[in-house]
Amino acid sequence: DYLVLLKSLRINLPNGVLNPKVIRLSQNAGIIQKAQDIVKELESLKLQFNSIPRLGCRELKNSLSLKDNGKILELTLMIFFEKREDSLEALTAQWRKNVANTSCEFRFRDKYQTNTISTPAMYATTQTRSWRHLEAGDNLPNISAGVTVNVRDIENKDYADESALWTTSSPQRFGKYFQNPGDEHECLKYYHELRETGTNKRVRYTKGNKVDFGFLSGRLDFLAEVKGEKSEKMVIECKGTTGDMVGKVFTKPKNGGRHAHLNETHEYYYQVQAYMYILNRAAKQTQGFTSDRAVMVIRHYHKNGQEPRDFYWNYLKKNEAIQQKIDELRVFCEEEVLACFLAVLNLIFQKDT
Repeated sequence: DYLVLLKSLRINLPNGVLNPKVIRLSQNAGIIQKAQDIVKELESLKLQFNSIPRLGCRELKNSLSLKDNGKILELTLMIFFEKREDSLEALTAQWRKNVANTSCEFRFRDKYQTNTISTPAMYATTQTRSWRHLEAGDNLPNISAGVTVNVRDIENKDYADESALWTTSSPQRFGKYFQNPGDEHECLKYYHELRETGTNKRVRYTKGNKVDFGFLSGRLDFLAEVKGEKSEKMVIECKGTTGDMVGKVFTKPKNGGRHAHLNETHEYYYQVQAYMYILNRAAKQTQGFTSDRAVMVIRHYHKNGQEPRDFYWNYLKKNEAIQQKIDELRVFCEEEVLACFLAVLNLIFQKDT
């Protein structure tokens, strides 16, 4: 039933997370009480549903803190809802259309036949035969193929003239990414030219690989697949700053070297740990290469292009304690948090008999 309702509401849950256990948990009195708080926000049209509910790896550190403090309500809001972007008139018009929709096996509870509530646009057509065979699927980690990076192109690429990037201002912490579209590739070029992988190993780079496991989701800047005596997969995370990250994300070595001292309490550190967690769970599933370390390359853009190509880098080792916490968070989101969302749906809709 929930699969049909979610399909009708165009909400795309991750494969395999919907199961009898979480449905039973959604009927827990404590969970229902938290769901009622969310429904009140929907009644006042302050929230909208996320059509693709996911927890971005970049939000991991904050999410771990919420989980450790049992903040089911806050995590449910973070994953499944967003603050209202559409106008009140548009949400009200959408509610009227949904109330009039009789093609779905579900209908609004009596209260919401006459009282406005924020809901997604429902399918307006009668269900197709395929809806009778909807399945939850398997809850497995997934790494998309990404786009192969031509190593020769990277080697032949010139670095941007940084003095030409200062014609417009940009947010301090984000460097000059929008003025320099080749920023990430230049970070990769810098790391590649270090020849850290050695000369007796073959390296293949891909860009933009999407990583997912349960509600956890992210997109890699680059993934290096290193083949040799010890093969591995390695995330390459690229950051750019005009100065704000210095002292927060990393500190520069005092000896004038290029090895960044990475801040292991920063959200970016946790973001990369989440990527490694998903890669290693996928490797466990497929007997593929594991990921015991990642690389962070940080580029400091200086005013008017002074000190060009000011790159810093270092490895992040897999942190077993954080990996365990990520696993616990993933399960928490697939159980208590998803249960809270199902309870929200159950308070708004009922089976049409």
